[in-house]
Amino acid sequence: MEPVTYTSPPPVVSTRAKLTQSAKGFLDKVFERVISRKLAVWGAATYALCAGMLTSSDWVAVSLAYIGSQAAVDLASKWKGS
Repeated sequence: MEPVTYTSPPPVVSTRAKLTQSAKGFLDKVFERVISRKLAVWGAATYALCAGMLTSSDWVAVSLAYIGSQAAVDLASKWKGS
């Protein structure tokens, strides 16, 4: 007779863990492809301005930071592409 070898079963992943991983993956894809984090910050600042939680000068500072950082990213991508 040949010796019998036993293998361990694959690890069990709960349905809840699968759903959590799935939802996290979906949200990551949304934020990476559709909404940049800088745009999300700018949108939050705009909401805060409309809700009266932010002064107009602070909103201008956030907007300038958004525009400046986006311009730097565009410049770097064009420079790297050349």
